[in-house]
Amino acid sequence: MLESVYADAFLYAKLSSDAALIGATALNGMAHIHKERPPQQALFPCLVLNLQAPGDVNSLNQQRQMVSLLYQVRIVGEVKGTSLQNADRTLAAAHRLDELLKGIRRESLTIGGSTLYFNTWRRSELPGRREEQGPTAEVFYRNYGGLYAVEVFSIVGN
Repeated sequence: MLESVYADAFLYAKLSSDAALIGATALNGMAHIHKERPPQQALFPCLVLNLQAPGDVNSLNQQRQMVSLLYQVRIVGEVKGTSLQNADRTLAAAHRLDELLKGIRRESLTIGGSTLYFNTWRRSELPGRREEQGPTAEVFYRNYGGLYAVEVFSIVGN
């Protein structure tokens, strides 16, 4: 199994199909979801997924049954000077993100003819007001989100 690939697909499907989240992060109706970091010409606010830790594997009779992964999922807002741009949309997206991922239980997704099941829960909030320098001295990016455990399994018994 390629658990992290399946978890990426599940998270993207879950997040990109939510009208409230897309309404807060999208321009022209397109989702702005990126892996690892926003690209150079990203539109803000946007959503970023990072696999933080490949997971523990649980097996039975040498068959993988479940893998637990750790993801950092965050909304990235743009700050110019001391002002968070699109603050209402950025904070609404951060709140909705947590509502969507803090307690998924046995949600399924069929990929390549195989049905997989997913559980998620929030392990922790991102520490402090995590900020990164932008392209100029007066622009930086502020991150809102958390660390989320994502379990991927192929049997319903978990």
